[in-house]
Amino acid sequence: MYSLSTISSNHNAVVTLVLGSSEGLQLAARIPVDEELQYIPRSGRYHQVPKWYQYKPRSILGTSWLDGLIDSNVERKSIIIADEGGVGKTKAACLAINYILNQHPSQAILIACPRRVIPNWQQELRRIIPHRKDCIRGSQFSSAKILSRPKPGHIYIVSKHSLKLHLKSLKEKWVFDNKKNQPHGEEYVVKKAFSLVVIDEAHQGKAQQIAEDEMEIDAEEEREKGRFKGTQLYNALKTVCRDYSDRQIAVTASPLSLDLSELVALGELIGVENEFLECIRTPENIDDFLEQWVAAFSPCRDLFHKDMVTEDDVRLFKQEMLGNNSMTFLPFQEKIRAILNDSDHSKWLDEEKRKIWLNEMNPLSPFISVTLREHLGNEAQELFRTRYTWTHSVKLHREHSDSLDRDGPQIGNRIRYEQSWPTNAMKGSPPRCQGHGFDKDEGDANCGEPRFIALLDEILPRDPVLSKPSELQMRKGAVIFCNWIRTVQQLKEWLNGRRINVAGQDIKIRAHRLTGDDQNATQLLDNIDRNLSAKKGEFNIVIGTSAIQEGLSINWATTVVHWDLISNPQMLEQRTWRLDRHRTEHHADSFNVVYLVTDTKSDIEMTKRIQNRARLAADILGQSFNPQAWPRAFDRSLNNEIFERIYSGQAKSFLHPHAADLAAIWDPDMKTKTVGLGEKNRTLQQQAILMGLGEVSEWGLDTEKLRSKMVVEAKNLVDPKSDSCKKLRDMMVMAEHQDRVVLQLMHPQRGWSHDIRLDGVKVPSKQPGPGIRRHAISVDPKGALLTRVLRRLSESKGVLRGPRERDPKIVFSVDCSEKVSEYEWELDELQRILDLDVGKLFVAQANSVNGMFTAKENHLSTIKSSDLELIHDMLSRAVDKKHVIQIDSTIHIDLKNCCTKVIERLHQCCQDELERIDSELDEYDEDENVLKEVYHNTGLEDSELRRLEWIKREILILEDRENRISNWKKRLDLALQNDNLYKARARYVEGFR
Repeated sequence: MYSLSTISSNHNAVVTLVLGSSEGLQLAARIPVDEELQYIPRSGRYHQVPKWYQYKPRSILGTSWLDGLIDSNVERKSIIIADEGGVGKTKAACLAINYILNQHPSQAILIACPRRVIPNWQQELRRIIPHRKDCIRGSQFSSAKILSRPKPGHIYIVSKHSLKLHLKSLKEKWVFDNKKNQPHGEEYVVKKAFSLVVIDEAHQGKAQQIAEDEMEIDAEEEREKGRFKGTQLYNALKTVCRDYSDRQIAVTASPLSLDLSELVALGELIGVENEFLECIRTPENIDDFLEQWVAAFSPCRDLFHKDMVTEDDVRLFKQEMLGNNSMTFLPFQEKIRAILNDSDHSKWLDEEKRKIWLNEMNPLSPFISVTLREHLGNEAQELFRTRYTWTHSVKLHREHSDSLDRDGPQIGNRIRYEQSWPTNAMKGSPPRCQGHGFDKDEGDANCGEPRFIALLDEILPRDPVLSKPSELQMRKGAVIFCNWIRTVQQLKEWLNGRRINVAGQDIKIRAHRLTGDDQNATQLLDNIDRNLSAKKGEFNIVIGTSAIQEGLSINWATTVVHWDLISNPQMLEQRTWRLDRHRTEHHADSFNVVYLVTDTKSDIEMTKRIQNRARLAADILGQSFNPQAWPRAFDRSLNNEIFERIYSGQAKSFLHPHAADLAAIWDPDMKTKTVGLGEKNRTLQQQAILMGLGEVSEWGLDTEKLRSKMVVEAKNLVDPKSDSCKKLRDMMVMAEHQDRVVLQLMHPQRGWSHDIRLDGVKVPSKQPGPGIRRHAISVDPKGALLTRVLRRLSESKGVLRGPRERDPKIVFSVDCSEKVSEYEWELDELQRILDLDVGKLFVAQANSVNGMFTAKENHLSTIKSSDLELIHDMLSRAVDKKHVIQIDSTIHIDLKNCCTKVIERLHQCCQDELERIDSELDEYDEDENVLKEVYHNTGLEDSELRRLEWIKREILILEDRENRISNWKKRLDLALQNDNLYKARARYVEGFR
């Protein structure tokens, strides 16, 4: 009996398989596909449905702001994805990457991210575009040197810091100067190295130094991250975005975690239009500015939430917007004012358009895509862990607090550092408080710091797992966020090895330090999650700085303590989000968030600042505000006042029209418009391909089941010794990747069988019987299998007939006469080399007289994936075998002139390309000679030497391309002289009466 390991043992073997004829397969295998939609994994292990909000970046990239309302003529090529943590920014970016990759296949895409998250990007990309997993390059250990020659259609994932180090040497290799012989005086068209650059954790490396009262705090760590003005990291990333990429995406935390000035710097990093940034450049008083912002756009929020909108509602909305100062916050003010003064309100009554416009009518939306958890409604309650929050008030040691209060209600770096731990002191200054058992090296057995005592006696015993002895075998632990390395060190020394008694259980604490000085944070946290957090008698505590507040998932932990506060509420949330992740079966369903607040004047001022800014942020971003969710001023009665976060209501969802079809394909149950024609065509194409393969290989497919239920059953593929199984094994040799797996599944196996259905079919919830495995399959229309099968199909005289009542039209292919021996001369390969619209099918208008079809060669075009209606008609006929008619006996078709016309067009394209290459080579030769002459006379500087080396490489590349195209031109010269090299064959006709 055959096994999967032996039935395709040598896929490089020469296949002499001769297949039967199938008009449906000849047509369906040549149909062009929209790769963004074609290869979406509709079911199986890769199928993880994106949420409605994850389509937003893909929808707005490349569109204009307030599209359909005003004519801005500014395409959005640079956007910031600034969703809240845990919402799925990476998947949203991957959907946008897939879109750009298919729109611009001749360029590469670059993802620059922290080294530790490279595996996360690889995993998410493979889920979204599994058919391109071989084109995803880069690993945690690979250098940015892999970017020296980016290949078209590839996605490169590299460390930002590695990119910074190697940028100087890479820049010389990234110049693609395609001078298309423009008339004198016009700008050259420059093809940049990348169609898209994605920068993850883009706030690392921002240009402006963080204001002193916002500084977080470990200076060495901040320098490592590049958060100071003029840093090499910021400048390197800005250079890549500006000079070597056509589009840019920055992925970051919620935008109000940044000052507006820093948000402007982030926009400048990725090349956001200056028109968009001018509206938010730093005002004199940021708090007053935000207050005015909230008031100005309240009419937009009110109208957005209205269920039924009348013209009177629109009229009132326009009056309110014109009456306040909202125009000062928006770009294109005159155009927006004209729209608001327009007396025609009808366009605002379309709910879909109205919601998009209202959602975009604010200063951030021209270049930022934001999704908050609260926008998800009840869905967020099910998705995220339950969160309990309280402010824990602790009186500091009297000597410590008195010393701090003498400086008044300050929140600058110095006083916050010295409050963080009693013996902390700036260089050259003595500690404010010492000698009371605060430091471990003082020799006392017990720590005298009141917050430490409260942590052990009052906070940790409330941990959701520790407080329940029956659940101590679950994963558990705590994270303590500090702003200062010295505080981290003191807490680690006091906590490590200490034993506490909780609910009658003796628990040993294992403390771990993580700061900017510590490497391999991901490995340590992963080890705690997998191996340590579930030990019954132990409790792991990670004490860290901002080094672990970004890009890490710590959902094994069940308590997070904010030992030090910072005045930006969104940065506090950034830290909490490390625990505030999706529910999983391995981790506790709830966790505690504890803000440690003391009785000092500094903390009173700090909590006041946090509350005010949190309220403003909530108003701007459309969130509800509850003061209990944030640190409050010192009050010991608050220690028992616990706030449970509850998400409620309906999701504020809407889909941009550009994403509706895409969303419907990923999730057929999503409430969008009817499934588009593109998806119907994909299903028809898969049916036609499988029917055709079964027909030419005699599988005995049940075509009725395949048509009606999408079930793949083959009565002739039961006995491995049958001729049909032998042909199937021969076909496996021609297949690659997933197509080979599909054919292997069709082959009979001892002891078990398969329930095979087309990918995308809703599988019955009932599990199959014993020994039966369920699979969803699809065949790659552009894969090696169909390419090789087409060469071996026997040509028939049949052609598929379309509707009779239409104008006469012929769809045909132009193929090598010797399709197997001369496969390298197939015309679609030349189209790819010349960067043309690649297609295997052409369409021509025709004259029809008495059963004679004569194609009009002047009305000739390549069929594209966007020709949805024509493709639908063709595939419908390919699936239904009733529409085959015979050439010669029923209909006569003359395609000789069309074949010649196609070859002539390609011949002219080759000639044009060779002339362009000659022109470029002449320029490079001239530059090379000038540099060589300078070299012999005076010598060259380093930059000139690099330029000379680069010119030599470009000359070699161009000469190689010239040689390839010259060979093709000779081939086409022969074809124009010899009718026997290529044949045009009709595949489909319309208008035959």
